[in-house]
Amino acid sequence: MQPPNMRLDILSGDVEGDYPQCVNASLDLYGIDGNQWLQIGRFCGNSSTSPVGPYYSNGIYMKLVFKTGSDTSGTGFRLRVSHSTKKAIPFQSPFCGPRFLNATTHPKILKFPELSKFAPNGETCTWIMTAPDPGMMVRIVVLDSDVQISPDDYFACAYSRVTAYNGPSPSNDTILFWCGNSRPTLQSTGSAMTLQSITRYSNGRKGFTLKYYATNETSICGGTVNLTTDKVTTLTGPYENSSSQDCHWTVRAPDNMNIRIKVRKLKQETEPTNTSTTSDYLELYDGTSTGSTTPGRWWGKSYAYYISSGTVVTARFITGASDTTRGLQMDFKAGHFNTSQEMRLSADYHDKYFVSTNYPFNYPSNVESTWKIQTDDYDQVKIAVIDSRLENSVGCLTDYVEAFDGSDSSAASLGRWCGGSQPNKTSSGSFMFLIFKTNSHTVNSGFRILYMAHYKEIDTDTGFSKVALIVMGTIAGVALLCGLPPAICKCASKRTGVNEGKNNGRSVSNQAPGDTMDTPSTEDNHKRLLNKI
Repeated sequence: MQPPNMRLDILSGDVEGDYPQCVNASLDLYGIDGNQWLQIGRFCGNSSTSPVGPYYSNGIYMKLVFKTGSDTSGTGFRLRVSHSTKKAIPFQSPFCGPRFLNATTHPKILKFPELSKFAPNGETCTWIMTAPDPGMMVRIVVLDSDVQISPDDYFACAYSRVTAYNGPSPSNDTILFWCGNSRPTLQSTGSAMTLQSITRYSNGRKGFTLKYYATNETSICGGTVNLTTDKVTTLTGPYENSSSQDCHWTVRAPDNMNIRIKVRKLKQETEPTNTSTTSDYLELYDGTSTGSTTPGRWWGKSYAYYISSGTVVTARFITGASDTTRGLQMDFKAGHFNTSQEMRLSADYHDKYFVSTNYPFNYPSNVESTWKIQTDDYDQVKIAVIDSRLENSVGCLTDYVEAFDGSDSSAASLGRWCGGSQPNKTSSGSFMFLIFKTNSHTVNSGFRILYMAHYKEIDTDTGFSKVALIVMGTIAGVALLCGLPPAICKCASKRTGVNEGKNNGRSVSNQAPGDTMDTPSTEDNHKRLLNKI
């Protein structure tokens, strides 16, 4: 079956006019939406200097309208049409204003919404900003932002977001996205940038105001950043790099505050098995030092969270000469953030994970964090330590993790570990409690632990599982009440995956995205070990 949409590429074009104005002559492209034609693109000028598609339909039909002016000296255009699964840019409502914006060296203002006091719900707006010269770039500075955010995660942008794309279409690579009161500064690598605002739930938010302009200046990699408490500061690493770079940022919060950071890679990749000079990675230092001690490296496998102990953080982003990744995005917020955690987790028959504070970067000193893991009444909790990099000491008296066979630390200990130890532990009941403690000395990158639910152990006196005995007893009791022999009851006496895939509905507080439901193939051995315990 063929894809339902079409892609149109302008292979060559020489049409009167300067893109994006296209006043006298133009090639306009339309896609059909229901029973109406909607404009999905416009071209004029010379294809060697004007941004050219590709353009996508919203179905199997596309209409082209070619208009000419008094100057007919151009050679026209040559097109190619092919099948595609991508869709055209949505129709632009009056709330959005003009789609095509001409960036000049003099800054211009884009305010959304401009026709109402608050951003409307369910609105998607797209703006394509183009520099006057193909050798120039487009820079955006967000002056004010009030975009709806998720109350559960300040950085999630799950409700509404504004996304910048490196080129004349949302089909181009993402530069960054933002929400809330974040005010990033960003820049394209070519002569065009696309900005798209998706408002799912506005809740009376006022939108954003930014300035945009064309520039010949290369975007600065690194520098000093001073945070304020009224907004999130967003920084990006090199978006496209043809040579290796070593970028340093020194980020400072106001006095008596610390810093919370969320890091995301703009193009997710698998963490390399070996350190390579051609791979991008990020290091975060708690303070101004970037000494010889490596504070853990982040390769972009999933989101990473970091909380500083003081007012200063140093970020170092290393890019490889032959890397094809697209950089990273860091969101900084100043405030009063606790480095110790108290978390409640719900275990089921899926593999889930939790990590120490700041993992894979160095954990803070003087931390005491706890995790209380609960499962169904007739199940057990099992854990496997996937990665452990703690300070090592005799008897694990300095930095350590200890597991308890119950809901708090008053329960019997299941053991304590430190250094590179990677034990497996199983509770006797439906609770397991873990404590992570550090002192004021050596720190390391911490740990990542897999946890899951498992059936109760076999009762060696009877040969049946304890769950089976309870279920069989219940079946027999019901059968006697009905006046029927127990054998007639067709109910299974063992729990063959009744709860598999079932989430028990318990809340998981402070759970970072990417730490649950993540089953990398490199961890299959740990899962097999759990099943054998």
